[in-house]
Amino acid sequence: MQVFTLSRDEALKIIKNPKFLQGKILDLSSFNFQEIDDFAFSGLNLEIKKLILPNSLSKIGESAFMLNKIEEVVFGPNVEIILDSAFESNLIKNIKIPEKVTILNNSVFASNQIENLVIPEWVSQIKSDSFTDNAIQTIKFNSNKINVDIYSFVGNSPKKIDIFGEFSFKNESKLLNFYKVKLDFFKNFDKFENNFKIIVDNFEVSQIFLSFNWENLETINLISPHFQTEKELEIFINKSKIDKNLHFEGSGPDFLKKILKIC
Repeated sequence: MQVFTLSRDEALKIIKNPKFLQGKILDLSSFNFQEIDDFAFSGLNLEIKKLILPNSLSKIGESAFMLNKIEEVVFGPNVEIILDSAFESNLIKNIKIPEKVTILNNSVFASNQIENLVIPEWVSQIKSDSFTDNAIQTIKFNSNKINVDIYSFVGNSPKKIDIFGEFSFKNESKLLNFYKVKLDFFKNFDKFENNFKIIVDNFEVSQIFLSFNWENLETINLISPHFQTEKELEIFINKSKIDKNLHFEGSGPDFLKKILKIC
C-alpha cells in the first residue's frame, strides 16, 4: 500500500496558502496523507492557535512541529506514532493523547505550557524528557501499569498527582486494602502522634515518583477502583525526611505500625 507523506517542501507551500492557514488556525483536515515527514514544519516560528490534523494521519515525524507557537493540537483518530521532539518548544497548554498512541517518545511535548495532564490507560511508556520544562500543576495517571522514565517530567514541580491502579499495602505482616490512600505533603504533619516509615515497594510507582520535582507537591492520591467498597486513608508526610530511596516518614492512625509498604 502506498503511503502518502507530507514533506517539508509541501509544508512550506501549505502555510502560504490562506485556504489552510487562516486566522492563526492551520487546518490540515482536508488532506489525505498518512505521515508527516521529519522537520516538516519545524523552526518556522508559526503563530498557530489551533492545529487540526487529518483523520488519515498515522505517523508524525521527528521534530515535525518543533520550534513554533502552537497553542492547541487536534489529533485525528488514527495517529499511532509521534516521534521524538515532534511538538517540542511550542505554547501548548492542554493535550489529549490519541487513543492509538501507546508510547510517548523523547521530548515529544517538552518545553510547552501544559498545566493539567492526563496520561490515559493505553499509554504503556513515557520516555526521557517527554514533558520536560512545562508548567504542570496536576498529573493524572489512569493506570500504574506504565514504564515512566525518571527524566520524563524534569523541570516540573506539580502540586497534585493522582495514580489509578491496583495497589496493596503491607503493614508489618498484615496486608491492607484501601479505595484511596492520600499522601498529604502540605499540612498537618503533627495531626497524629503515631509516626512510621513508608517504603515504596512498587517499581512502576517508584518510577513515577522519581520523575518530577517534589518542591511544590501537596498531594499524591493512590486510587484502587477495584477496592471501591474499602475505606480511604490519609497519611501526612514529613517532606523534609524523604530520602533518595523513597523512604518517607509519615504520621497517621494508630493501627499503622512501624513500616508501611506501598506494593
